[in-house]
Amino acid sequence: MEQQPQAQSLETPDTQAPVESTQVPQAGEPAETPAPPKTFTQEELDSILKDRLDRERKKYADYDDKAAKLAELEKAEEERRLASLGEVERAQEEIAKKAQEAEELRQRLAAIEGEREEERKLAAFRSLASSAEYGLSADRIEAAIKLADMSQLQKTDAGYDANDVMKTLVDKYPFLTAQAAAQPIGKPLAQTQEVVADKRSLLEKLAEKARMTGRMEDKAAFAKAKRELGN
Repeated sequence: MEQQPQAQSLETPDTQAPVESTQVPQAGEPAETPAPPKTFTQEELDSILKDRLDRERKKYADYDDKAAKLAELEKAEEERRLASLGEVERAQEEIAKKAQEAEELRQRLAAIEGEREEERKLAAFRSLASSAEYGLSADRIEAAIKLADMSQLQKTDAGYDANDVMKTLVDKYPFLTAQAAAQPIGKPLAQTQEVVADKRSLLEKLAEKARMTGRMEDKAAFAKAKRELGN
C-alpha cells in the first residue's frame, strides 16, 4: 500500500510565535523605575475647580431669561385660548372663577369665625372657673379645660353659659376644687400627698378621655399634661 506523503509545516521563521524576552538586567545595571504619578499644585487645583464652576454657571446663565420667556408664552397662550372662546363661554368661565373665589373666601371667614367662637367659649369657661364660686387656680383651670367638653357650652345673647359644663366637670373630677393642705410657716413647701394624688388622678382622666375619644387633640392634651406635671 502506497504511503501518503506527510504534510509539511508551513511555519517559517517569520510566522513563528514571538518569544517573550527573558532578558534580565545584568548585575550593576540600574533597574527601570516607573514614572511617578502626576501631582498638582494648589494653584493648579484651584484653576481646575474654577474652570469647572465657570462651565456650570454658563449652563444656567440664561435660566431667568428662559423662565421669563416661558411665562410670556404661557400668558400669550392663555390670551389666545380666551380669544378663541365665544362670549358666552368666556362669561361662563368668568362666573365659575368668581364662584370659586367666593367659596374660598367663605371658607376662610368660617374658619376665622370658628376660631373666635372657641376663644369666646374659653373666655367664658375661664371666667367662671376663676370666680369666687369655684376659685380654681390657673393650673387647675388649664387642667379643667383639657377635661371639659367645650361643645356643650350653651350660647346665649350675652355670650356662652359654662355653668352646666362646670358643674358636671366638678362632680366628675372633685379634685379640681379640692384645697391643698396649708404648709406650716418656716418649713419648705414640699409637695403633699394630696397634690401628688391630684396629678395622678388628672393624668388618669386625661388618658381615659384620649382612649375613649381617640381624638388627636385629646391625645395631645394628655401628652402635654404629662410633660408639665413631670410624670
